[in-house]
Amino acid sequence: MAVRDEPGRHRITAAALLFISAFLLYGLASPGNIPSDSEVRWSVSRQMIRSGSFAIEDTLVNRNFAVGVDGRHYSFWGIGQSICLLPFNALSLILEKLTPDHKVIRE
Repeated sequence: MAVRDEPGRHRITAAALLFISAFLLYGLASPGNIPSDSEVRWSVSRQMIRSGSFAIEDTLVNRNFAVGVDGRHYSFWGIGQSICLLPFNALSLILEKLTPDHKVIRE
């Protein structure tokens, strides 16, 4: 008696192969840096976690901001993508604290 393969198993394997292929293709084609608008959104997300503020971090070297009445820098772009980045930023801040000797490298 022959053993039949489950049809769902092939779908999962095909989906995993497609995901890995797309991920690798994107990784090879990406420039390897964060564009300035993404950097601002990431900074806003970090500040939302750290201080509950929508202001951009003071250490960010960028011109994509508006100066508020309080003198702090704020993003031109909406808050939606920064909110979507919150879980990833929270994870990065936790990992940052767990590393014994984390140094920030600036260009």
